[in-house]
Amino acid sequence: MDIQIIVADLFPVVLPILFALIAVVAKYFWTRLPENQHQLITSIANTAVTAVEQIYSGSPGSDKRMAAKNIIVDMLAAVHIKIAPALIDAAIESAVYALKQNAVAPVAPAAPAEVIQHIQGAA
Repeated sequence: MDIQIIVADLFPVVLPILFALIAVVAKYFWTRLPENQHQLITSIANTAVTAVEQIYSGSPGSDKRMAAKNIIVDMLAAVHIKIAPALIDAAIESAVYALKQNAVAPVAPAAPAEVIQHIQGAA
């Protein structure tokens, strides 16, 4: 049997399982974060996704996702926060969904000064 046929047959079965597994892992890590980090990560993800949508409007989704992920990782590193990649992916998906719904996901009331300086320095 050809490998392409095998992959084509398994892809519709494996993909939903993979997404479910990512969701479970993300929820596990998300529940262990302090509340202020929830708000900060959500705020940074919203900012990154909005910026990427403006800058890379004609690019494929995978390029946008990678650009948003890089921005988020850089911004979190600026405030010395390390989180699981699954949480970053979940935050990006949430921000994209909110953007497509013309709604804004909940954001932190005020970002720490380090994040604001990092955003201004990147511009």
